[in-house]
Amino acid sequence: MAPDACPASLRLACERDVPAILALLLTSFRQFPLFDALYAPLRLDLDNAHDTVFFWGRRLLLGLLDPAVAIVVAEVSIGLAPTLTTEESADGDVAQSWRMLDWIVRNERLSLRSSETGQQIVGFAIWKNREFLDALRAIRSFDQHPRELEMTINLELWLYGKLYTRKDQDKAGYKSYLESEELLEQRFYAEACYYLDNLCVDFRYQRLHIGTALVRWGLKQARSEELPVNTEAGPAGVALYKKLGFEEVGIWRVHIPGGEDIEMPVMRLLAP
Repeated sequence: MAPDACPASLRLACERDVPAILALLLTSFRQFPLFDALYAPLRLDLDNAHDTVFFWGRRLLLGLLDPAVAIVVAEVSIGLAPTLTTEESADGDVAQSWRMLDWIVRNERLSLRSSETGQQIVGFAIWKNREFLDALRAIRSFDQHPRELEMTINLELWLYGKLYTRKDQDKAGYKSYLESEELLEQRFYAEACYYLDNLCVDFRYQRLHIGTALVRWGLKQARSEELPVNTEAGPAGVALYKKLGFEEVGIWRVHIPGGEDIEMPVMRLLAP
């Protein structure tokens, strides 16, 4: 296998992939510092993840319905050996990921493989064409006939927002995050770009160039649209983005009440 070869194949996600994506979100994306801070109640009681499954499941379905959003999954054959085993990781964030994986298996709530292909999903990326998204929002402001499923999901989320207090989320932290996100958009995303919203690789299948392949998928799309590419990097992602030609153009700070502020480099690639 070539040095940068990736054992995974990439494709656009479908609805039947959502359970496997949620499993990755809970086990692997939780190692992203901002997600871990916003969903701190998951550390206290794993059963709080029922709320994460419900609300993120709806969010993913909305993404699949949105023509300005591309959810890409990386999948491998079931026989591919992981690069990390339980014996190698007894403490810290990785140990939390193993405990959440055990919770998923015991509750039989989520599948670890796609029911679409039978393959194991080991990574996902959520890309957004912000140029198209802005144009689409303008069009939809005049749209009197939204799609029925989209309307149903949004109504459901609105009702839950009014009547239900989420158990999986730090409410004050999430409010502060939304305020910080508005400032982020005003400062760095005023112009059109292809935006990497989320990037996640299964914590057991690291160092196999899966994340690189998912980023390169978006770079190819951005090149065809002649758009720059933007994202925010966690500690583990800075080296990857710089290797692919991104430059750090600023710092995004998110204040977490009662905890330490989280700082993330804002990365930009002008000519994919």
